[in-house]
Amino acid sequence: MGRLAARTDRPPGAAQQGRSIARISRAIWSSLPFAAIARISRVIRRSPPFAAVRPAATAGRSLQLQDQRPPWSACGGALHRTLSTLGVVSQFRPPEIAAPLGAVSTDRMHLRRFEESDLDGLADVFSNAEVWRFPYGRAFTREETSQFLNAQLAEWEECGFGCWIAVLKSSEAPIGYVGLSVPMFLPEILPAVEVGWRFDPAVWGQGLAAEGARAALKEGFTTLGLTEICSLPQSVNPRSFRVCERIGMTFRHTVDCPPTDRRGGVEARMYTMSRDEWSALTTDN
Repeated sequence: MGRLAARTDRPPGAAQQGRSIARISRAIWSSLPFAAIARISRVIRRSPPFAAVRPAATAGRSLQLQDQRPPWSACGGALHRTLSTLGVVSQFRPPEIAAPLGAVSTDRMHLRRFEESDLDGLADVFSNAEVWRFPYGRAFTREETSQFLNAQLAEWEECGFGCWIAVLKSSEAPIGYVGLSVPMFLPEILPAVEVGWRFDPAVWGQGLAAEGARAALKEGFTTLGLTEICSLPQSVNPRSFRVCERIGMTFRHTVDCPPTDRRGGVEARMYTMSRDEWSALTTDN
């Protein structure tokens, strides 16, 4: 849901070529099962120069990026060539961050990293089909919730940031999640970081998504030092449009997200906010 930096060294005609290759890339990705895409995404995030070297113990040290060539043989030559042509190989690097994100408190929520012990509470929230209406149109099983939780734990470990589980202060109960992630499902927009959210319908309409998203934007621009963050709500999800607009993001264009084994292809709306825009907005307020 947000780009880290814009590429400025594209040769003439690269944009049109990139769009053509993007269509090919969608076809490749859509032909892969969900588990394979997840494995490839993990390889991409872990492999130099994509994977940042974590500071051993001292928070506050900048993460250093390795310059070695990633072991693309694990992904296959065709995917390597596709991602290379798209510019993903040369562009996608996790941001250099002063320190991994920590827990955050808003007026009404505790926002923290996921823990294995969150499975029961999260499974209860995800058992409501409305939570996953976009894009899946059904509830998550406990096994799917466990897979989601493991993916979140891995992203925090690999990137130093991710989505937080949202716990309501008044009840100490989990009500969903909100935070930052890398949209690996849409390689043509990388490098990017998106802000996203998903809450229990019992707390919809109370402004909690906007409250959590504002906290994520602040941490993304200040702690992580991102230059731009995006959001990618599905085009049939007006509730999320309103959240994007409420927190000051700007609609740019629509994007086609390739199908997976869990859903068909969907259209999303790209919203963005730059660090300068966020700074001006927070200064005015």
